[in-house]
Amino acid sequence: MRKLTALIISLLITICCYSQSKQLELGDQVPQFNLPDQDGKNFSMKDSIGTKVLIIFFYPKGENILCTKELLTFSDSIGAFNKSGALVIGINKSNTQDLKTFHLKHSLHYELLSDSTGSVLNSFGVKENMFSDRVTYVVNISGKVVFKSYSKTDGKKHVHEVLQFLREMN
Repeated sequence: MRKLTALIISLLITICCYSQSKQLELGDQVPQFNLPDQDGKNFSMKDSIGTKVLIIFFYPKGENILCTKELLTFSDSIGAFNKSGALVIGINKSNTQDLKTFHLKHSLHYELLSDSTGSVLNSFGVKENMFSDRVTYVVNISGKVVFKSYSKTDGKKHVHEVLQFLREMN
């Protein structure tokens, strides 16, 4: 029985790992997508490319201590992002109502997008498991990834690294 359980677990891990797309790398074109924001309004990547530098960050879930700190750090730094001409968006698998509740509770200054099916996470190669990846991408106005920050546990680091990159870019 133990061997069968170990075999099943190994198969599940293998399937999970191989079903994920390759994570986007520097120079890759950002995937096109449409997602609802916390108010149910449509965000179109196609309409956003060419207008501003985009800061796209993926986080596992709101209302846990690590994610809340990360989201509040992005919100507290929105003036610096705006000064750099950047648009910040956060994406996770929560539904729009949960995003709206979180957005209002914490008075966030940027949009949260709902990827309830996980299709956008998959197209960016963001791993979905018990603890989804914490990944931040900077996308230039041509739609190419020009910076990436990754961390399982330190979301605040993303904000500082991205702001440093934007300062060096300008």
